[in-house]
Amino acid sequence: VRTAQALSFLSLKAEHDGDLQRAVQLRSESAAIVHQAKWRWWEAHDRASLAALERRRGNLAAAMAQARESAALAETIHDRMMAVFAAAELASAAAVGGQAELAGRLWGAIEAEEEGPPIGQWPAERAAYEEIVRAAAGTAFERGRDEGRLLSLADAANIDKQVR
Repeated sequence: VRTAQALSFLSLKAEHDGDLQRAVQLRSESAAIVHQAKWRWWEAHDRASLAALERRRGNLAAAMAQARESAALAETIHDRMMAVFAAAELASAAAVGGQAELAGRLWGAIEAEEEGPPIGQWPAERAAYEEIVRAAAGTAFERGRDEGRLLSLADAANIDKQVR
């Protein structure tokens, strides 16, 4: 597991240096190790990080797959903050990919979740995600947002809840 932690930190360095391909490779290796070790919490974080990296690389299908995996893991371990971040990554990839209704549905579910108790580090990161997601604003986004406010994060992300 220490190897996975080291790989995650090396991934951050590669990302900081602008080498997104290397960052994805290192983070993927970390995720594979913690998956085998069944350390779901770290894997959920690795998957969310991979989603962000893939979105930045323009690989939206991979970004969405990683975000969904992170959301499923967060749901499995009942990590509310991670579920919000995973939904935000999924909403961001959807918005960038022109899927306004999906982006709105996820953002609406996040807004509904925000009405509960505080969500850890989320307030510090929210504005950055909102800027990305709001690029999809319009009728379809608002329709999805209204729907999303009635859904759980897991239902909005359309994930299954089986342990991976």
